[in-house]
Amino acid sequence: MEQIRVKSSTELMDMKFEPKVICDGKWITILNDHGGYDIELSRCNTAQSILAWVAHLSEKIWIETQMINEFVKIATKKAGIKIY
Repeated sequence: MEQIRVKSSTELMDMKFEPKVICDGKWITILNDHGGYDIELSRCNTAQSILAWVAHLSEKIWIETQMINEFVKIATKKAGIKIY
């Protein structure tokens, strides 16, 4: 039987994760197994529009929580919206 090894919190903090959401200045791209899902940055310029995108993305079967979190962080930063 194969043993499962649990990583320590230090090991987890030291791990490098590839971003699943990138921004090139004009587009926010959510990377997935099929390439990417592009959202024009100009369509994410208010809290309401970002929330609408979150609702839309939540309906996708391929979306992951990490992707939505990264999208919100990038979109709010680019729009100049502070989140706490």
